[in-house]
Amino acid sequence: MKQQALFEDYPDIVSAEDLMRMLGIGRNTAYTLLQDGSICSFRIGKCYKIIKQSVIDFTQSKHLAMFDSSEPYLPNTSDGLLVNEKEG
Repeated sequence: MKQQALFEDYPDIVSAEDLMRMLGIGRNTAYTLLQDGSICSFRIGKCYKIIKQSVIDFTQSKHLAMFDSSEPYLPNTSDGLLVNEKEG
């Protein structure tokens, strides 16, 4: 099955809410992925617009490993506010 077939019911340009449904992620994670450039997007006013191919590219990239692991996804930030450390 081709990756694109997973998203064939979505338009070529999707919203942040569509992104959340497509990847099965929450609002905070969706906006973090958009703001840190992990998924290419542009804004019209206050609304993010995402080209569907960018979501497909993201799922096919090395970032897919974040969603396959048992660890929750915490993006790397240069400000040090989010840290993904194993306890123990």
